[in-house]
Amino acid sequence: MTKRLANEHEDGPEGLLRLGGSVCVAELKETMESAGGDPVSAGSIADLATFWLDLRRRSPQPGRTDFGPEDLKFVLPDLFMVDIGCDGGLRYRLVGTRLAGRFGRDPTGRRIECGGGAWGREAIVTVLRRIVETREPHAVFAEASGDWSAYRLFQAVAMPLHAPDGRVAIVLGAAQFLAGLPGATARTSRLDMRPIR
Repeated sequence: MTKRLANEHEDGPEGLLRLGGSVCVAELKETMESAGGDPVSAGSIADLATFWLDLRRRSPQPGRTDFGPEDLKFVLPDLFMVDIGCDGGLRYRLVGTRLAGRFGRDPTGRRIECGGGAWGREAIVTVLRRIVETREPHAVFAEASGDWSAYRLFQAVAMPLHAPDGRVAIVLGAAQFLAGLPGATARTSRLDMRPIR
């Protein structure tokens, strides 16, 4: 049995990312599953965090050349990779099939700042900017104040991949949408992030 976060509420993931400090991968997986997510998807997301932490043990600034596509087969449906341009622009390099289905279309190749749902774009850009700024992997929880593309809750992990010059060139992550609701768009009512250690 994994140790639960001290202040986590029994009825949901509110305690996962609201509090300061870091979260371990086992706690991340358990909390995602308890929030009503797909256990297979939650496991893949937590495993991606473990994969990145293993990369960092070998290299303090892991990059895209430190692994091959075959190393990510376990998380492909929920995977995303975002290119960070020298000008700070954000572009989807790759979006997994299950994740693209949640967006309603495949956003691969599109600039993030120019498209996406109202709260989705706002939350995603905020997360990516934080990863670039801190250079640390983060667990993410976002909640919409209304309906957005039939999903209300969003959980993810996001980790930086570095260029040879040391800047963050790519954000690697995996995401899961939870709590289906009918409707169209809404704004973010909560966005919580915590470093993964």
